[in-house]
Amino acid sequence: MSQSGWPPCPRGMNRTTPLLIVLVLAACGGASQPTPNPTPSDLLQSSQQRILTPNAAPSDVQSVAAGNNAFALDLFHAVQSRTGNLFFSPYGINVALAMAYAGANGATAQQMSSVLHYTLPLAKLEPAFDALDLSLNGRTDFELHVVDATWGEKGFPFLGSYLDTLAENFGAGMHVANFAGNPDGVRTGVNTWVSNQTAGRIPELVAPNVFTPATVLALVNAVYFKGAWSNQFPASGTAPAAFHALDGTQTTVSMMNNVTTAPYFQGLGFQAVDLPYADGGMSMLVVVPDPGQFDTVQGALTPDLLAQINTGLAPAEVTLGMPKFTIAVPLDSLGKTLAGMGMPDAFSTGADFSGMDGAHDLSIADVIHKAYVSVDENGTEATAATVVVVVGGVAPPPPNHVTLAIDRPFFAFIHDTASGAILFFGRVESP
Repeated sequence: MSQSGWPPCPRGMNRTTPLLIVLVLAACGGASQPTPNPTPSDLLQSSQQRILTPNAAPSDVQSVAAGNNAFALDLFHAVQSRTGNLFFSPYGINVALAMAYAGANGATAQQMSSVLHYTLPLAKLEPAFDALDLSLNGRTDFELHVVDATWGEKGFPFLGSYLDTLAENFGAGMHVANFAGNPDGVRTGVNTWVSNQTAGRIPELVAPNVFTPATVLALVNAVYFKGAWSNQFPASGTAPAAFHALDGTQTTVSMMNNVTTAPYFQGLGFQAVDLPYADGGMSMLVVVPDPGQFDTVQGALTPDLLAQINTGLAPAEVTLGMPKFTIAVPLDSLGKTLAGMGMPDAFSTGADFSGMDGAHDLSIADVIHKAYVSVDENGTEATAATVVVVVGGVAPPPPNHVTLAIDRPFFAFIHDTASGAILFFGRVESP
C-alpha cells in the first residue's frame, strides 16, 4: 500500500487515448455476472491490438493511484455539502474523464491534468494506467471485471489515432450511433449495456434528454467486483441496535456483530478498521468519527490522513459491530462541480478536444454518475456507472444542480490492497 493513502486506478492515456469507465463492485451472491462486451457489426474498430505488456514502472502505477486518490478526496469535499448518504466511484469518474482527457490539448488538457492530479509525463502516464487496469483485471484472488464501451456519431470524423488508442489501451471499438436522428434509441442501448455490466443495479444511467442531436460521443465504462469478507459476520449475531444520527435522532438498524482480527488504528477523534475480503486482495477501510467529531474528521480527510491511518494500522482483536446497509446514490450531473474544481474550459465553447477529431468544435456537455452499494454478513456488492457526454458546437452551461460499534455516521473506502487504489468511497449517515 502506498504511503500516500490508497491511490485509485484509471487507465492508459495520452492526447489520443480515450478512457471510459463505469464501475461495478459486487460481492454477496444473488447478482448475475456481467456480460462481455458485445461485438456488433456496426462497431468502428481499429486494427491495433490491446497492449498487454505495457512498459510501466511500479512507481509510476503508484503515482497514478495516488493522484486518483487525491482527486477522490477533492471531489468528496466538493460535494460533501449535499445532505444524507454519499457513495461514488472516484475510479470510475476519473477514468471516464481520463478518456476525454486523451483527446484534450492546450489549456483544456492542463486544467484537466491539474484537477485529476496527473503528474507523470504522457509517455509514462499511459502505460501506467494500462498496467493498473490489466493488473486489476488479471487478479485471481477476487472477481473483478472492467469493461469499456464508446458510442460515436455515425459519419463523424474521429481521428484514426483516437480509435487506435481505444484498441490499444482498452481493447474496445466505437459503437456507431445515430444521436442526430434517434438520441433516445442510443440512450436505450447505452442503458441496456450498463444494466448488463452492473448486474441490473443501475438500469438507467442516462435519463431522457441527456443525449441530444448535438451529441457526438458517449464515453462509458463498467466494473464488477465480487468478494466475500475474509472473516464473515455470523448471521446469528445480527440483531437490532441503535444508530445515532448527526441530528441527534436515534434509529434502529440491523447490526452485524463479530470478533475478528483485523488492522486497526485509533487516531485523533476517530477509530479505523480495515476489513479484508477473502484472500486479502481487496478490503474496506471504515473510519468512524468519535461522537461529536464527525465534521472535524470529515474536514480532515486528506491523502496525508489516509497515509497516517495506513502507516498506523496494526493487527488487533476487534469486537466489531457494523450495520448492514444499502445505498443507491446518483451524482446525476457533475459538470458544474468539476468546472468549479478547476477545469471550466472542458465544459465551455473554448474547449480543446482536437485530439478526438482534429478540430476545436467539441466540448463536454455533462458527466453523469450513479452508484449502489450493499453490505451484509457475507460481503459487499457495489456498482457505479459514469458517462461523459461530448457534444459538437456550443456546449450548454454546466448544470446547477478494540471495541468498535459503528453506531453513528462513518466513512468507507473500498480499495485494492496491492496498488492501494480506492475504487469506492462513501459517507454513511443513515444505513
